[in-house]
Amino acid sequence: AGFTRFYRHHAEELPGPLNRGHAAGGVWDHYAGVLHPGDARTFAIALCVLPGDQAFSPLRRASAFTAVARATPGLDSWLADGVSEPMSRVRPITSPPNTLRAAAVHPPVAGLCPVGDAACTTTPIFGRGVSLALAHGFGLGELLAGRTVDPAAAGRFADRLYRPWYDHAAAADDDRIARWRAAALGTRPQQATGGGMRDVARAA
Repeated sequence: AGFTRFYRHHAEELPGPLNRGHAAGGVWDHYAGVLHPGDARTFAIALCVLPGDQAFSPLRRASAFTAVARATPGLDSWLADGVSEPMSRVRPITSPPNTLRAAAVHPPVAGLCPVGDAACTTTPIFGRGVSLALAHGFGLGELLAGRTVDPAAAGRFADRLYRPWYDHAAAADDDRIARWRAAALGTRPQQATGGGMRDVARAA
């Protein structure tokens, strides 16, 4: 589950470094905080948590969201006083399951070529959905090139494109959910890096 909010910054340059490709933040032992810059000095922050972790339910409030985001390594400089301002309220979001659809890799009929989320969904923490959809669309266009194509060829192309990302996302989610569940239940010590945010959310 997640909570997201949109902002606009006032600086000529980006207010902070990007340490995750075209993003900033990290995935910690019991939550994730990731920032994605947009155009026109806009950016979005998503805080992702384990569904049912009641310590994070206050994130629906702007004060709790801001407190946790400011305490997240890599995001603090973007939210410093006078650097940016919110453009939206805090919006709860869900995370779709990692799915590689059979109709994409084994098209049942010629001409049926699911693309983008209709073909594959992976955890939005990685922010790769639009990139994969564009790669699939352009690649499929080159494959077709004005002629009727064997459905199996379209399926093989989709499988080569999506499967590595699907497998990676599924494995990463399994590992992350196990670690977050252990942290929420207190079954093992939390790591210091990025720690303490459950208490920050409660306090705010």
